Amino acid sequence: MSRVWGLVIFLAAFKITLSLTKKKIFMGALVLPYNNDEQGFQAAMEYATELINNRSDILKDYELVVRYAETLGSPIYSILGVFNFLQWPKNESIQVLIGPAWSRNAGPAALACGTWRVLQISYGATSVELQNDQYYGMLFSNVPSTASFNYARLAVIDYFGWKRVAMLQEYDDKLYSSAVQNFQDQVNRFAPHVSIITLEGYQKGLRGESGHPKAELERLQKLDARIIIGEFSIYSAAEVFCE
Repeated sequence: MSRVWGLVIFLAAFKITLSLTKKKIFMGALVLPYNNDEQGFQAAMEYATELINNRSDILKDYELVVRYAETLGSPIYSILGVFNFLQWPKNESIQVLIGPAWSRNAGPAALACGTWRVLQISYGATSVELQNDQYYGMLFSNVPSTASFNYARLAVIDYFGWKRVAMLQEYDDKLYSSAVQNFQDQVNRFAPHVSIITLEGYQKGLRGESGHPKAELERLQKLDARIIIGEFSIYSAAEVFCE
């Protein structure tokens, strides 16, 4: 029995020695609160970090150290998270920032990262606006922007031979308006025969508590809009489709 315990202690000491010889890469991650992380972003990061650190064929001479900050779905808390990461001691300064998931939070965080030249990788930001290298030169996203979907929309419109389309957008800074502008530009460039008969917009929360786009949908109905291109959040989608 003593030999078994001796072997366990030896292996543990050996692992600690290996970890001490590895160069640590400090990373910050902006995430949703753990009890509100429906997509499991933080859990996935924790698993990936553990997997990489325990393998010898991936960054074998390095150890990833990831620290988390909750954004609470707010741009203000996203920026605060970046500033808190920058307060670490110099030998623990972050080299990479991961997140946040939402475009409206990733943008302000990217402006801060650009000032301090910190590489930022978002796992969910899709806004066309974030492709502006002048302001977001340090931001990379591993998901396609909404501009990529516009090419698919044009292909569908062309396939069915539609000539009239309408647009409905939710106002949220430049998140959806930039995608709408990109779509209009693509129509003018590649499908001049297609007419955008109207662009209706609404802002969440300005009409009562729900911000329901009922008036905009009624105007679309009066114009006999049969094909509607929508740019809105997943929370507004249910209201629009049910109407």
